[in-house]
Amino acid sequence: MLVTSEQSGVEDRLAQIADSAIIPEVDLEETGLDSQDQIVQLLVDLLKSSGDEMNKKILQNDVLKRQLSTLNYSLFEKFTFSMQSLVCKTPQEKIAWAFEVTSRLSAVHVVPRRRVLSFGDRYIRQHHSAWVQQHGGWEKAFDSDAVD
Repeated sequence: MLVTSEQSGVEDRLAQIADSAIIPEVDLEETGLDSQDQIVQLLVDLLKSSGDEMNKKILQNDVLKRQLSTLNYSLFEKFTFSMQSLVCKTPQEKIAWAFEVTSRLSAVHVVPRRRVLSFGDRYIRQHHSAWVQQHGGWEKAFDSDAVD
């Protein structure tokens, strides 16, 4: 797929927005992972750490590995929403973090990459496409001069 300079500008702006988010420090503690909420919280905590460290911790946790290997959209949606709620204030930040979550989860070895990318696409369309359209499409919504 050929990327236009306009698309590249949007990608760069999304990366800048995600990188500028202030992520509070979280002490990673062992959990029993008794519920989907606990799994979501552990994923949020792990995503905030570096990608390699995240992958290492996931591979060490059999319950989390099993859950991620059968990741469904409901869990992906809940996780992405939780991450956005934790670190995002503006619609642009929420969209950037939806891409960030998708990107980072797609790099985890136990999660089927195509499934995660499909979930990310679905999440963006369901939760953010109306806002993007209301703000003139991808290029205008992420024009650095127009950011809230």
